[in-house]
Amino acid sequence: MLVIDFETRSEADLKKLGPWEYAKHESTRALCLAWLLVGSPIGPCLWLPEDNPPQALFKLIADGHEVHAHNAFFEKCIWQHVMTPRHDWPGVPEFQWRCSAAQAAALALPRSLDGAGEALGLRTRKDKAGHKVMLKLCKPRKPTKNNPSRWHNDPKDFQTLYDYCATDVVAEAELAQAIPELSHDEQALWFLDQRINARGIPIDTETVRSAIRIAGALKVHDNERVSELTGYAVTAATQVDCLKNWLSTELGRPVANVTKETVEKLLRDDQVSNSLAGDVLRIRQGQGKTSTAKYTPMLGGSGDGGRLRDTMMFNGASTGRWSGRKFQPHNLPRAGVADDCIDLLISAIQSEDANRLRVLFGEPMAALSKAVRNCVCAKPGHKLICADFSAIEARVLAWLAGEEWKIQGFRDFDAGKGEDFYVASALRVGQVFPSILNTGLDVRQLGKVLELAFGYGGGAGAVAVACESYGIDLTAGATAETVELAQKWAFGKWGSFIRIMFGPSAVKTYKDWDDSRRRLLIKNCFEGRTRDKALRVCMGELVKDAWRQSHPAITNFWYDLEDAAVEAIRSESGSEHWAGPVMFQVEGRFLFCRLPSGRRIAYNEPRIVTTITPWGKKKPTIRFMGVEPPGRKRKGVAPGQWADQSTYGGSLAENVTQAAARCFLSDAMKAVESEGYLIVFHVHDEIVCEVPEDFGSIDELCRLMSVSPMWGDGCPIAATGFEGQRYHK
Repeated sequence: MLVIDFETRSEADLKKLGPWEYAKHESTRALCLAWLLVGSPIGPCLWLPEDNPPQALFKLIADGHEVHAHNAFFEKCIWQHVMTPRHDWPGVPEFQWRCSAAQAAALALPRSLDGAGEALGLRTRKDKAGHKVMLKLCKPRKPTKNNPSRWHNDPKDFQTLYDYCATDVVAEAELAQAIPELSHDEQALWFLDQRINARGIPIDTETVRSAIRIAGALKVHDNERVSELTGYAVTAATQVDCLKNWLSTELGRPVANVTKETVEKLLRDDQVSNSLAGDVLRIRQGQGKTSTAKYTPMLGGSGDGGRLRDTMMFNGASTGRWSGRKFQPHNLPRAGVADDCIDLLISAIQSEDANRLRVLFGEPMAALSKAVRNCVCAKPGHKLICADFSAIEARVLAWLAGEEWKIQGFRDFDAGKGEDFYVASALRVGQVFPSILNTGLDVRQLGKVLELAFGYGGGAGAVAVACESYGIDLTAGATAETVELAQKWAFGKWGSFIRIMFGPSAVKTYKDWDDSRRRLLIKNCFEGRTRDKALRVCMGELVKDAWRQSHPAITNFWYDLEDAAVEAIRSESGSEHWAGPVMFQVEGRFLFCRLPSGRRIAYNEPRIVTTITPWGKKKPTIRFMGVEPPGRKRKGVAPGQWADQSTYGGSLAENVTQAAARCFLSDAMKAVESEGYLIVFHVHDEIVCEVPEDFGSIDELCRLMSVSPMWGDGCPIAATGFEGQRYHK
């Protein structure tokens, strides 16, 4: 095993440009290279720019040694764009590169070298003092009269840097030895991932530049308008504290924050919307569209031929799914105009006329947000062909759990003789709970909400969140029969109803009440101000119970997964415990979950802790160490922090479903690439290819993606998509 680590300096900003463009920048220089052959009696070797080329290193590479690096894409770019053209170093074949960051992420360890080392308790750790010196030397300094140099050149600092680099390469070697290499299939996928990241996303830089200029001009105009409307109490829509104070005074009630959700809620009040405060809030809402901020990294990172590279992070999630970098292609706003209006929208942006944009497409900042994905544009003579799996998670979950009626429903739909998946789900639930179909709600939208809420073990709270997201009310049109069913549920689930309505402590207060008093309290809850809350609570629970009854295999799958994981942790290391086609097994410090494809996902330092449920029962709970997910809010735990986690059957079902869906995607990626469909990026379950205009078709791409691999036999896979010059959806 050969481990290398570069330290560099440049006038270019690595974070803004990414490794590819950073390495190609004319000012980028290698300050040193440390390398270590594991098992050699010789310690880390150091190459400096004034030294002769490291022939011993070149020979090791020529002899076929794997070249390991942490976040290897950076080292690859420096070698390819700095060392080979400027120092005449020989190239490193693609198949010899290895990345310890990808290996660590495959085990759900922190991706950073220091974080992974700390989690594993490795001996050699990152030199924090050396890290500070590295940051000092890697960027230009501000020249002064007494020292006009653009760079820090203290010899002591450079010696610290060299020691830091040598320590890093030792830490990388320890990490690479402490964790297994990627499997053969995963290593091949990583090679493909590196080619995709190097290929880059084609960007229409002309339109992006125009969008940035329009947004800048609008911001100046909007801030001038805010100043006028507020009597200069607020001079910019981004002045949060000033804006909160002004709004509180103007509306005559406290405004705690001006987040997107709060602004939307305030504007739903007609009195507020039609007032001076409403005008200010709409300006705040327009400037708050974070999607327009994507234009800057789109332009800043686009280099050769307008290509935005290194946007896909391999094993970005613990399930193995990719995450996005730079302009975050995984959370682009949906295209907000019809396909036949895209060219008109682009033309209006390129005119840099905000009034024209307003006349044609409404509020200009919103229009710019709609156009972000349309700025992904195939180079001349080429087209984009894009396809994504249809309802992949629902299909994979039904297949893993053996929910046969649902699997057959997907097959019938794909054959053109069955109901839409969401409609079928809603109708199936309606067979158990007919009242849900009498609310006047669109059946497909209802099915979508139910699947979103309940597929992974969610309860009434989950359906409440889903309903709010889609703007629907399950209690709309509730009949007397529905109310009677709700009251019956409340009486039968007395403890749960009281806890949800009044809090956990209320259960003790009411636990000794007789039936007549309970019925009276329930009746009172369904009258007056508490009626809507009581009805929503019971409707949520009733529809949850109905969904679970109509999906018995999936419901059992949650519990089977949890039981198998618990037994694996409690049992002798290495013993296998199955839940359908999924197997749990403890090896060393990890609980591994083996998927039908053979790939494994990991849970670190698993253990069983006995907890007390809200209804007073003891329950074994699975706890493990993991990276805190983004978006989760826990007191004292920051996103990305290595922290104690817990899981349960529904969450395990979500993990294995998304992990298996990723396996279908990765197999499809390999298949389409082998047929000449060159992938430029992928989003969740969608593949985006750039090909010559006379090559291929959307029908062929969908056919290639819909061929189920041998390990996925029986899973109903289907794909749909589009082709054209610009990306949309």
